[in-house]
Amino acid sequence: MRIDMNRIRHRRLEQALQTTALILALGGLAAFLGFLLGGPLLAGLAVALAAGGIVAGHRQGGALLLRLHRAQPLQAPHLAAVVATLSERAGLPRPPRLLWIPSPIPNALSLVVGSQPVVAVTEGLLRQLSLRELSGVLAHEIGHIRNGDLLILTLAGSFARFTAAIAPLGAAAALVGALLDHPPATLLGATVALGPGLATLLVLALSRTREFAADLTAAELTGDPAGLISALTRLERPMWRWWTQPAHPPEPSFLRTHPETSRRIANLRTLLPQQRPVRLLSRPRVAWL
Repeated sequence: MRIDMNRIRHRRLEQALQTTALILALGGLAAFLGFLLGGPLLAGLAVALAAGGIVAGHRQGGALLLRLHRAQPLQAPHLAAVVATLSERAGLPRPPRLLWIPSPIPNALSLVVGSQPVVAVTEGLLRQLSLRELSGVLAHEIGHIRNGDLLILTLAGSFARFTAAIAPLGAAAALVGALLDHPPATLLGATVALGPGLATLLVLALSRTREFAADLTAAELTGDPAGLISALTRLERPMWRWWTQPAHPPEPSFLRTHPETSRRIANLRTLLPQQRPVRLLSRPRVAWL
């Protein structure tokens, strides 16, 4: 299936610009709040701690997550062959390890353990999707690895954690300023205290941007956006009957780590070849019965 490569290149540029802007906003926010609270020294500390958080989180976080989910090596030669092919197309030096998670919830994730990238799929995902649909999901996860999303989100999380760490100091400064009737100190402390909320929104926006980018990469690697569209459509269907689901209001889009499935599907459909309408050369004859 031919896909629109010009549209892919245009979308990739848009997503790179969005990612850069969000990372700069997160880093700037952390440095600004640190400067407000402790001057240039604390602003520099924000950058240093973020760099340290990259090393620690990128190397160790994956192993802990896999232990929590009881992940095990997956013995599936047909899926291993798909992963090997997609990894070669993505230009990865070696295919990621393929793991299995004993959970009925259909899901897949990519992470790094040491220096080895890993793709894990749940039992629920394997049971619900066809091989074509699984190929689209695996390509999406390999897209995260190729695009460096694990490192990008680790950096973003480090900046967010720094703003959360200094927020109590800001709240204390705001309280002291209010007690001493010192408006500048109150405003400064309140600004620092509100920083984690803004940082969280920026991280969520970055996560959604990288999901769109992984969808784009998956379509490029497989050449089959329809396969991922089919997988997303199937996974969006409710797993249980309506009376087993608790009633709750829908989550606002700006509080989601993933974009709405309908938006992801709409973006993927724009990559499909457009069918030309049939043109009638003459007026058809109609036989009435």
